[in-house]
Amino acid sequence: MKRLCSIILCLIISFTSIYAQNKNEVTTNERKAIIEKIADSLEFYYVNYDIGKQIGHQLKTNEKRGLYNDIKNPDTLAYKLTEVLRSVNGDLHLSVSHNPKKTGSSGNNNNLDDHKQALAFNYGVPEVKILDGNIGYMKIISFSNWNFFEKSKSVMTSSMKFLENSDAIIFDVRDNRGGVPNLVAFLCSYLFNEEPVHLAQYYHRYRNDGYGLYTYKYILGKRLTKVPVYILVNDKSASAAEEFAYFLKHQNRALIIGETTMGAGYGVMSHRLNDRFVVYISSEEDINPITKSNFEGVGVVPNIETKKDSTFNTAKILAKKAAKDYRVEKFKKLQTLIDAYSKINEDSNLSEIMSIVKQCQSEGLIGRTDINSLGYDYLKSKPIISEALFQLNTKLYPISSNVHDSYGDGLKAVNKLEEALSAYKKAVEIGELIGSTNLSIYLANIKAVKELIEKEETSND
Repeated sequence: MKRLCSIILCLIISFTSIYAQNKNEVTTNERKAIIEKIADSLEFYYVNYDIGKQIGHQLKTNEKRGLYNDIKNPDTLAYKLTEVLRSVNGDLHLSVSHNPKKTGSSGNNNNLDDHKQALAFNYGVPEVKILDGNIGYMKIISFSNWNFFEKSKSVMTSSMKFLENSDAIIFDVRDNRGGVPNLVAFLCSYLFNEEPVHLAQYYHRYRNDGYGLYTYKYILGKRLTKVPVYILVNDKSASAAEEFAYFLKHQNRALIIGETTMGAGYGVMSHRLNDRFVVYISSEEDINPITKSNFEGVGVVPNIETKKDSTFNTAKILAKKAAKDYRVEKFKKLQTLIDAYSKINEDSNLSEIMSIVKQCQSEGLIGRTDINSLGYDYLKSKPIISEALFQLNTKLYPISSNVHDSYGDGLKAVNKLEEALSAYKKAVEIGELIGSTNLSIYLANIKAVKELIEKEETSND
């Protein structure tokens, strides 16, 4: 009896397994439907209409010839279709994926598994450190995706804050398969001044429009516009990682070291074909404003080509020498600024003072408190200079309640009472947000300037 039960149990398990396997197999109707959808999507969305149509025609021809008839496994079918998609022009962004929808999922990637993976690699930046010779090093394994864009921006902001006193920086994007171009632009922003730099122009054929990608005008932290930069690449650096190297190479802002990259230059969109297949189609072409071209199919050729095992050491040797030279020039400049700042007096003209103060602040020689103190030094003797210094401080430190309050003092000193009232109100607004202990002072200043305004209005009547 026991033996009979065992046989029955084995048969049930066997039949269940066969049923599950058959259920997972790709049917003829499903295969034909997804090939038809892929061909239509290529014709409509692909960056080049003729090539998209050609690839779609090849897929349909293969289907008619029965080349896929024996393929039942969904992963195998996805692999074979991807081979055809890439066979015409070698576009590495073109692919088909067996990616079943999770039960209850909306179809996006913003799920727990993605969060776990993103956290495990610190949202794309797993390593930031200072090497010998005061060389900053940042390892970037991904430029994230839109689901984690703000998290990744925050990590990069903190990373650049950590590296801001480096005398040279090495960015390592070897094995980085890409991500969001806007995050590339954000990171590039730390290497240029405030004036936005045009990095690329993107074009979508299917909707006949485009947009420009620029560096950010506003970032948190110090801009490292003169610090020597090195970018490490290899034959697995792709897409957004290639953009990072390509942008900075042709802006003459970085030296690229390593191997020629993959050459995956187009922007990609995903299109769900059914509940378990997704096709990825290159729908966005970018043109560099300097080269009037891109790296699609050819990759980014490094300034200095190296073998895999010597890339890092080559960069470190070059960065160490560049850092030493940069330090010498930096200290010369700092000494000049220190001398100029120490000579500021009542006979100095306004533009000269502003220029020296801005440069000293950008180099980290002085800060918010120093500028405020200098402003109060001039408050009685030269209130116009005082007003200008306080105003400059609000631009340099816009989320400080104290500098807005001081700006109010400067405006009041030159009898710009309505503007002073606005500055004091701004101090209160920010003070309430950050929990400032000086709120009572700011409110008292508002009351005092209101009384002056009323008094002035009464006297005018």
